[in-house]
Amino acid sequence: MKILFEKQTCARCGGSGRHSYNQLHGDVCYGCGGSGEQLTKRARRLHSDYLDRKLKALAKPAGEVHPGDRVWISDAWRTVTAVEPTESGYVRADGTVLYLTALRTAKVTLNCLPTDDVTVHDAAKIRAVMEKFKGAPGVEVTE
Repeated sequence: MKILFEKQTCARCGGSGRHSYNQLHGDVCYGCGGSGEQLTKRARRLHSDYLDRKLKALAKPAGEVHPGDRVWISDAWRTVTAVEPTESGYVRADGTVLYLTALRTAKVTLNCLPTDDVTVHDAAKIRAVMEKFKGAPGVEVTE
């Protein structure tokens, strides 16, 4: 399933994808990232709403994550290989010690409180969020 948002020709570059040159990014237009298109005003609002709903739907406390779950860490989906309590933790103002949970993957370890929300991939939840946008003006949801 795919969700597509209404686009228009980029107002900054006129659709060429290129704008004034700089040494860091060359002549890539900052308005459209070089694509020549940008979301319409209505689509930007809907896209923002879609992302908010998706993140809320995929949020799960770190203490409920299991090996094999795919979590969003450092700008990539990563498969959890182990979930382990750590020796270190935080001491709250009332003296309670909250121990961290280590979510280990092949490349990254995320240390967080068991109650902290992490983003866990779930295709069914993503599909359910997409379904809510079917029929919205400026949005096309395809199978």
